[in-house]
Amino acid sequence: MSSTTHDIEPNGDLVVVLKKPNTTKVIPEVALRCKSKLGEKDPTFAPDTTDVKSPLMPSGLPNNAAIAGESDEIRFRVSSPHLKLASVVFKKMLNGPWKEGDSANSQPASEAEDQMDLEDSGSSDSPVGSTPDSSSLSQAASDTPGDWEITITGWHAHALWMVLHIIHGQYRKVPHSVSLEFFAHVAVIANYYQCNEAVSLAAKFWCAAKNMTPAHYGREAIMWLSVAWVFSWPNAFSRLATLVVQDGLALADITTDDLPIATILENLEAKRKSSIVRFINALAELEQKLTHGKLGCNEKCRSMMIGSLILEKQKYPDLILKKEIDCRRVSLSGLITAVNAFSSIEWIDPASRSRPHQCNPTKFMEPIIKSVQDDAKLLKLSDFKN
Repeated sequence: MSSTTHDIEPNGDLVVVLKKPNTTKVIPEVALRCKSKLGEKDPTFAPDTTDVKSPLMPSGLPNNAAIAGESDEIRFRVSSPHLKLASVVFKKMLNGPWKEGDSANSQPASEAEDQMDLEDSGSSDSPVGSTPDSSSLSQAASDTPGDWEITITGWHAHALWMVLHIIHGQYRKVPHSVSLEFFAHVAVIANYYQCNEAVSLAAKFWCAAKNMTPAHYGREAIMWLSVAWVFSWPNAFSRLATLVVQDGLALADITTDDLPIATILENLEAKRKSSIVRFINALAELEQKLTHGKLGCNEKCRSMMIGSLILEKQKYPDLILKKEIDCRRVSLSGLITAVNAFSSIEWIDPASRSRPHQCNPTKFMEPIIKSVQDDAKLLKLSDFKN
């Protein structure tokens, strides 16, 4: 077994023991539709490979190894008052009626109640499999009387090292720039232990050094959404949520692993699907109104637009209203792009004195296009926090 000890607070009264380090996963798998014409019968999908690991960060493992050994553990000497002040979760874990000399598996008399309180205090989206063991506070195997140990599992070792330094006010340890992967690891830890406020200053510092507005939808956007959620950045969250709704594909094409935003993505997916269904229904309704003479200047005008719609739907089958609309294949922005790309109808009505006729399907779809786009921009962090 390899064991490394970091003295965050050399005179600290508590040792945090991290077992199975670096097993938490924060880089989501996101499948993107390969570039092709909208409506292609068999679109292909490929995993997003956007770089989220630059600049390269320390692993925090012995000798900076890339992968932890099965029995590796990292030990951090810390100050329990600092942990309790910064983290509600640590406070509940450390405030039980523990007695000196308790065994490693001993628990306080009110263990069941305390455990329930601890579970309730965490986010519903806390990573499964990365949960620290609240019953593992025990007498430390050290020569210093009164030392206690608390065992936790899974976290990225260097990210935990950074969070603990920040909690102890040691900002000289904070680097100027970090990778998005490392940032996400810190955010996941801060979210679980509810020490977001203590870490927020460093998070703002790192955010200022990076571009938090991805050029396109993908795993980078999902990771930034998670960071914005954890640190309660309303403007960034709204921008990223809008990007997911407008440009995202199906939730089935995303594997979030330990990112604490599974429920948020479910809500955004519901919004994305409803917007797509609403858009395609509006296009079908436009055709029905033209067919029944409820839109258009005259019969010739309606005939031109109906013919245009039929031809465009043949080019873009994803625009056809079906009993089961396949929202996985397309994004909302892709459908809007297709409608805006409809071929213009150029003809001259003799009654208009040689002026080109202005009616076309795209023009009649402009209100619904604006409406679904505006609705996506109304997504607010406060709606999800509540």
